Amino acid sequence: AVNLLMAAQSQASIATKDIVIRFRAPMDTHSIAMGTALKMLSPLLKLNSAHFPALKIVNGSEGVVHLRFNNAREAMLAARIFATSSDVLGVSKNHLYRPAMKFSFKELDAEKVAREEAVRMESLSPTRWFGAVGVDAVSRLPEVMLPSGDSPSGVDTLDSQDWSMKNIHMPSVASLARLIEKASRVTAAVIDTGVDYNHEDLVEGYWRNPDDASEVGYDFAHNVNKPYDQVQFDIEGCMKDRACRMGLDQSKFLSNPGHGTHCAGHVGAVAGNGMGIRGAGAGVKVMGLKFFYDPGEENAGQGDDAAAIASIDYAIAHGVKVISASWGGRAPRDEAERAELKTALKRARDAGILFVVAAGNDGVDQDRVEDPGYPAAYDLDNLLVVAATDEDDNLADF
Repeated sequence: AVNLLMAAQSQASIATKDIVIRFRAPMDTHSIAMGTALKMLSPLLKLNSAHFPALKIVNGSEGVVHLRFNNAREAMLAARIFATSSDVLGVSKNHLYRPAMKFSFKELDAEKVAREEAVRMESLSPTRWFGAVGVDAVSRLPEVMLPSGDSPSGVDTLDSQDWSMKNIHMPSVASLARLIEKASRVTAAVIDTGVDYNHEDLVEGYWRNPDDASEVGYDFAHNVNKPYDQVQFDIEGCMKDRACRMGLDQSKFLSNPGHGTHCAGHVGAVAGNGMGIRGAGAGVKVMGLKFFYDPGEENAGQGDDAAAIASIDYAIAHGVKVISASWGGRAPRDEAERAELKTALKRARDAGILFVVAAGNDGVDQDRVEDPGYPAAYDLDNLLVVAATDEDDNLADF
């Protein structure tokens, strides 16, 4: 029964008002091809007195476009219209994904966490979906700190407690120099809820855009270059709810658990700087790519195909060699195989990118269930699908 509840919790839904289309010709908002394509919607808009759909170019050179309609019926009718066109290579639903995690409250000081999150969120406001975010909203996001170049040295304070490094036979801190030098040639992207780009154990290890050192990645959920990880979790509400305390139904209390920062730390937290832990890939340049929506927005706490695709293509364009994707959503196989996300993963494969993806928290064999977790279930040879083990190397329950 517990496993069934966990599976239901991790099953992301579909953005029913959205569709993702791949046209034969490259697309931008002013192209003749785009104008011709959108004329196909005229009968639908006239018939339903509908407003013109919100439009976002996902990958112009590949002809990938994201459309959001007023309701699911309009989206379904539009999908049928586009599917009959010889100018269209594919039409798919816009699948939603959740972070692959659960909270554990065994050693949690709920009041302390709530206070820290309140302070962190005090100057932030929810941002708008589609297009540029309002100037006021962007101004409230923290400015990206530049690296100081003089990172302190010393044994990481939590090194002795970091059993994961011992379990995977990572070398001791004293033997890390050669490994870190090699890692420094690699950029690893964390496609997730964003990153705390001013975190003391990460700020010296971020990738920086050669043309703008304040750009450490991008937020494709809101189209801004500040991929900030806005932590939002109703700790107090969850603690009062028995199912949530057990980790069985946390979605109604969870908008963003700081999951992207957590993953970025495991990937590339700076080693030997006298702070926290070190990342398994310490020395790599960490790129933060946000594709999850924030509190107060439609699909809050979830990411979608369109923003995930844009994130992957950004990583390809900037020479990334490894992508961390600790998220997923369940879907019927035939439907998921038609999703444009798979095409984007093939582009990543052709660019020589290893895509490390979570197997999910359901405790199931993704090859044997009818609605497996994606992208983990895609049969692509650049995917490395991983599960979590605990301190005793047993399959983790978190």
